[in-house]
Amino acid sequence: MNEKTPKSAASVLRVGRRVPRREVLAYGSMVASTNIMGSAGSLYIFAYITEVFGLDLKLFLLANFIFMFYNTFNDIAFGVYADRTRHRLGRRIPYLRYLSLFVAITPFVFWFPWPGTAPGDPATAQAMKFIQFLGALSINDTITTILGVSLGAWVPEATESEEGRTKLALVDRVGNLFGGLAVPFIPLIYYTGIDNFRYFMVIGGIIYALVWFGGSFVLKERPELHQSAQSHLCVKEVFKRFFKLYKKRAVIGSIIWDLSLSFLLLMFMQYARLVGYAMGINNAEIIVLAFFFVPSYLMFLVLALLVKKRPIDRTVGKVLKPCLVVLSILFTAMIALNLPILLLGGIAVSGITYSLGIYSGPIIGNIIDQDELETNQRREALYGAARSLFLVPSGQIMAIIVSAALVTIGYNQMGGLAGQTSATLSSINVMFFLLPIACCILALAGFKLYPFKREHLKELKDQVIALHKKKEAGRVASGKKPSRGSGIQRG
Repeated sequence: MNEKTPKSAASVLRVGRRVPRREVLAYGSMVASTNIMGSAGSLYIFAYITEVFGLDLKLFLLANFIFMFYNTFNDIAFGVYADRTRHRLGRRIPYLRYLSLFVAITPFVFWFPWPGTAPGDPATAQAMKFIQFLGALSINDTITTILGVSLGAWVPEATESEEGRTKLALVDRVGNLFGGLAVPFIPLIYYTGIDNFRYFMVIGGIIYALVWFGGSFVLKERPELHQSAQSHLCVKEVFKRFFKLYKKRAVIGSIIWDLSLSFLLLMFMQYARLVGYAMGINNAEIIVLAFFFVPSYLMFLVLALLVKKRPIDRTVGKVLKPCLVVLSILFTAMIALNLPILLLGGIAVSGITYSLGIYSGPIIGNIIDQDELETNQRREALYGAARSLFLVPSGQIMAIIVSAALVTIGYNQMGGLAGQTSATLSSINVMFFLLPIACCILALAGFKLYPFKREHLKELKDQVIALHKKKEAGRVASGKKPSRGSGIQRG
């Protein structure tokens, strides 16, 4: 254990608990399996539901609107409850272990038509199609929400340093990369026939479930940090504390920050085919995703190296502001020169902007650390719930924005590229330029509210590390074994 207190803003970035390698690998495997399946689902949910399954576009919009409220509520409900869990395995591991195997059923409720849906016939069974789509969204989300909240709450507990948290965020992005690497193969499966795609999703769901189940035996919690959990509080009091979080400027800023970056990912991941249509290219999913993810992952590596030398606030502005300027120039040039292909440049710049999401972990981790200093409690899931009120519906918000825009501009949902008018394609092109510009502006506004910069960051780290050493010492004094990997180490 290194007992030295960091003396500079640079050294404080590297001090804190070091996560054991096997836990890092388990975490990365769980994230990777999630993203492979998520990539497959996100890439073709719009095309499958509207073109193959035959659900009317207006009902697709309505289902997303209704589901948005349920999706938000269940994240809040579980987030409020999760921090109060008392179990011999901890607060997070029981959910990861006992619920993970249910993931294997989700492909059956989503990608296989229920009796009475008349799949492929848009003129019939619209009510039953609507019920299946909404039901499948709800079942899938309930399971993945509990798993995602539990794993997400483990991350800020695992380490204290910005470098350590950024490394876990980089592992998360590498897990996303596996989903990205699967993208070139998913269209090959999808276009060989919908039955082949369904079988792929079933096999993938089984592997996904087994990876999470195995990971639950590797990840370890730090019980000394949540001995004062909120289990003694009534639900009403926990909800009162939940709503008080919105009085903190840092919480509001982190929500705006993550929401803007989430929108960037969703618009190019879920609507890659539409983006291709805007440029006059059919079946352009791989091209769109390559232009988005390749610059993004190259920038992830740069940002992960920079965090070893400088606080994140010194990097964000120098990346985000130039991205906003370049997007604006490309948009102006596209309008002036009538060159839809310039959208490819906008996609690449959007990918670079999205890479700043690697700092989301340190941002929310620092906010939770400050909360622990104020309350003597680790309330990761409660903070996750507060952010979920806005972040979880982001997929539905984006679906509503895109669907409403398509209805307004006269998009022909069964016509493909050939069935669209030039005015419709031009409108789609403008939409996928203006949305990233708006996201950049939102991200800048959100980061302005982040308080832990320069000396404020050093003060925070000194205090939280001292508190964690005190809690660990109290656990040892009580006759309990120290948690594995505990102690302050220099990274």
